[in-house]
Formats: sequence, C-alpha cells, structure tokens
Amino acid sequence: MFNNLLNPRAARPIPTSASLSQTPCYNPTMATSSRRARLEQRRAQRNLVVAVVLAIIIGLGFVFFLMPLLFNLVIDWSRGQTPAILITDNVPPQRPIFTPLPDYTNESKLTIDGFTEANAK
Repeated sequence: MFNNLLNPRAARPIPTSASLSQTPCYNPTMATSSRRARLEQRRAQRNLVVAVVLAIIIGLGFVFFLMPLLFNLVIDWSRGQTPAILITDNVPPQRPIFTPLPDYTNESKLTIDGFTEANAK
C-alpha cells in the first residue's frame, strides 16, 4: 500500500464526481473562503444585475421612443415633407419705445414715432 504512494508511476484511481463532492474544497459555494473574496463576489453579482437591468431599460426606451421617432422622420423625408415644427411665442411683446417729442412746435398735429417687436399684438 505505501509502495503505491511513493511510486509516481503506480496506477491511481480516477476521481469520480461522488468522491469529489465528498472533498471539502470542491464545493463551489465554499470555494471563496475569505471574507474579502465573498464581499467582492457579492459586489460583482450586484454590478452584473444592475448592468442587465440598465441594458433592458435602455433597450425598451430605444424600442418604444427612439424607433417610432426615427420611423416618422424617415417617412416624412421619403414623402418630401419637412417635419412640422410648431413655434409658439409665449413671451409677451416688448413695450413700445417712442422717439422724444420736440419741446416746442407750432404745428397742430404731432407725429409720434417709435419701435417695438415686429407683429406684436
């Protein structure tokens, strides 16, 4: 028996799955024995989950928001139309600025000049 242990050419039995599962260091959950290694493994798993969730959210946003916009632009371009851009002016117009009136005049009618924003109502 001891002769087989000392002789490297001696026939040794091939380990089976049953014999490997009985060894304490084969268990994959116990492969990380240190606290730091387990902590790094948990962080890596959490980062993987976050990356997968973000990829799914970005993919859904691309499918439901960006693709319809691109389709509409391509359809409008193929029809020869430019996309309609609605411009609304919500800023109140600037108050008119008058030119100074003459101090003295002997005319009965005065002409008041000034300027303001174009098309202001």
